[in-house]
Amino acid sequence: MEKILSLLSEQGIAVVVCTPPVPDYQLILWNRFHVRQGVDDFLKLRLRKYRSVVAFLDMMDVASERKYFVDTLHLSSQGAEIYTAELSKKLEGLHLFSRS
Repeated sequence: MEKILSLLSEQGIAVVVCTPPVPDYQLILWNRFHVRQGVDDFLKLRLRKYRSVVAFLDMMDVASERKYFVDTLHLSSQGAEIYTAELSKKLEGLHLFSRS
């Protein structure tokens, strides 16, 4: 990841980093033991040095209901649609893209 971010920074290409969804039953533990905040803090600290990173989106709880996963890592097609729609809204809110 760091090599890619370095190359993108050198070329002036904007990067938005987002987290994958995490199943709700795992998020309960992540939140209880402050793992989620630790992951966010770690990523923000590591990403700070790359001028190409224009945003960090914590999307762990989007489509996190168990019914949207086909296993512990992968979203179902319905979960992917929900996640993609939310990501699209957040990206639009960043105003990074110009409409021609």
